[in-house]
Amino acid sequence: MSFYLEDKVKHIFSKRDPGLIIMDNSSLSVWEECNRKFLYRVILSLREPKEKVALSFGKAFHRFLEYYYSGHTFEESFAEFVTTATKDNSQITVTKDESIENGHEQEYSLEFGFLLCKKYAEIHPIEREYFTPMKTDGGEYYLEMGFALNLLNGIIIGLIDGLATINSSKTDIVLEHKTTKYNINSSYLSDFNPNNQVSTYLYAASELLGKPVTTALINVIRVKDYKRGTPEENDEKLFGRIETSRDKEQLEQRMRHANFQLDQIQQSIDVGLDGFPMHTQSCRTRFGECEYRKLCMANNDRMIQILAESAYITKAWSPYEVFEDAKKVVEVDVQEHTVDLVDIKDVVEI
Repeated sequence: MSFYLEDKVKHIFSKRDPGLIIMDNSSLSVWEECNRKFLYRVILSLREPKEKVALSFGKAFHRFLEYYYSGHTFEESFAEFVTTATKDNSQITVTKDESIENGHEQEYSLEFGFLLCKKYAEIHPIEREYFTPMKTDGGEYYLEMGFALNLLNGIIIGLIDGLATINSSKTDIVLEHKTTKYNINSSYLSDFNPNNQVSTYLYAASELLGKPVTTALINVIRVKDYKRGTPEENDEKLFGRIETSRDKEQLEQRMRHANFQLDQIQQSIDVGLDGFPMHTQSCRTRFGECEYRKLCMANNDRMIQILAESAYITKAWSPYEVFEDAKKVVEVDVQEHTVDLVDIKDVVEI
């Protein structure tokens, strides 16, 4: 007897290199959250037809910051925000009123994006920053820097927002930009202690530079349009920063845990469909309802097929799609502690 999910999984697994598991931090986070969600999103590549508007806005603001910190003018940097924000599938509108008409919050518009970018540049002017973005020997900025960590059980890839040096102490740090709708308070900032993504990025930066990089600067931008309060008070609520540190033992522990997770994923692949059970405590979180809840609620295989083919699109995940704008990726051999700059196509056949 043939079943939709089982046949899909078998077909995908049959084409995979059994000795090559490639994951990024987002994939591993999904794995930690729910194995069945991992199956739907990472293995079966099911996506909602339209990208979440908050994600689109976050990508656009990251692009603005990349250009802003690489020495471009505000106008040039905001132009990149607009280009990124209006890519295919984006639900970001031109005006705040249009965003409300489309059923979204007024912040998800180019109008508000301009206000937020402008305010950021006023609060954090380049000439008064307490850190300086680092450059490679070739004079390129370490911004949106890709890496690939070769572990025993697979490869962890990622894209670091930036590397910088604190001016006063000459301490090298990882820059990590975050956009959020939540209050930038002690509860939100505590999410980064501990935090697997930060630990992974610090390890990769240490391997890249050949010396310990133990501190990350979390640069938080709140996507919020205030209607009340004084401008000074509201400005303080829009942006926040926290430095978080790890020691060598903590970074090495993270790599061991990531290696273990890669082995778990391989074991689940070996088992097949039943190797991806639901973690039902993740069906609803503070971020909302899981986009695959309707699939998990389906009471038969035929209904799963109908929902999968009507409510989602299939967008295959390329392991190195995060490097589409990058020329190089850093390949790090964790066992030998060696670092090489290589062409993306040389790391793995895509």
